[in-house]
Order: sequence, then structure tokens, then C-alpha cells
Amino acid sequence: MNRVITTGCLLITVAALAATGCAGDDGSAAHTGDHHDHHHDAAGGYQPPAAFEGLDPCSITTPAEAAALSGKPDPRPTRNGGMHPDMSAAATIDTCSWLVDGFDPLAVSFQLRDQLGGVEQGQDATSKWMAEQLGHPAHLSFGKNPGEAGVEDCAAFVGYSGNRAVTVLLRLRATAATAAPTDTDNLCSRNQTTLRDIFARTPWQ
Repeated sequence: MNRVITTGCLLITVAALAATGCAGDDGSAAHTGDHHDHHHDAAGGYQPPAAFEGLDPCSITTPAEAAALSGKPDPRPTRNGGMHPDMSAAATIDTCSWLVDGFDPLAVSFQLRDQLGGVEQGQDATSKWMAEQLGHPAHLSFGKNPGEAGVEDCAAFVGYSGNRAVTVLLRLRATAATAAPTDTDNLCSRNQTTLRDIFARTPWQ
């Protein structure tokens, strides 16, 4: 499973839009408005693309998942933090970042890939496993973040109909004791079940 630097533009967008939001709710992910009521939406009239069918990217993850990934309690979800209608990405994305102590260990982004084409199926074992589990093309990549020292990341893309994609970005603060990621032991492979569960909550075909 190779590190794919070409995914960087979207990942940087997701990470850069992170801002502190309101406290998350007590646990279960749902497609209802209950989860939505507990997180902070962007100001400025930003409206996500209609192609996402009103699905909230914060609703397909849980506070428990974000807390487990960060190792700290009380993650705070923020939807489209910093987004406004005249941004170049405004017509293509809808994002949710989970923040703990100013760091976002988990971010979910919906993306319209009309200009990029569909998600290309990855040929590594974890990408193939994900595609078999979900019935959709999947591409996972991992590595040390070249733009942020001391951070290891995992970028997981799954493609859906209508050139839609869901991206889950996992980030881990690395220390001197953190083992270098390998093809068989990395942030993606260690969290593949959690990633599958998040993607499986997306109701799109």
C-alpha cells in the first residue's frame, strides 16, 4: 500500500478547514438530525452540493470512534469549518473534522469527482479487502505527512455512483518511539475495521 501524494489537495483542504466546534453527543452514529444538532456548522451561508442528498458527514462517524483514534475523550465535530460559498472547492465538498485538543485525528469528506474521475481501485491487500466488504472501489494510502512533521496519516477513498466519493482521513501524532509504517503495519491496516464501519454507514449506491 503506497503513499499517494496526489491525494494531498483534498486532504489539506479537510485538515485546514478544521475548527473547534460544540461537544459531540453520547455515542451512536445515526442518519437522523439528532447527531447533527450537537456539532457546529460553518457560518456564511455555505450549502453542500445537492448530490450528497442531505447526508451529513458528521453523522457517519461516532464520538467513540474519534476518541478511540485520538486516545482522548470528548472529541468535537465541526462541519465545513471555514467554508464559504465563494471558495473554489465549495461546489464539490462537504467535510466534518473531529477535534481533540486542537488536533483532528479523524476527518470525513464527501467529494464530487467530476473533474477527477472515479476512485481507482487500490491493489494492496487492505484496499482490496475494503472493496470486497463494501462492494465499492476503494483506495487506501498511508505514510508520514510531508507537510506536517510528526504526523502519520491514512487516507481512505471509496467511490460511489454519480462520481461521488467518501474520504476518511486518520491522523496520528507520531513520537520517536512510533514505529515507521510498513505495508503490513500502518495506520490504515490497524484501523481497517473502523474505516469499514464508517464507510458502511454511507447509504449511497
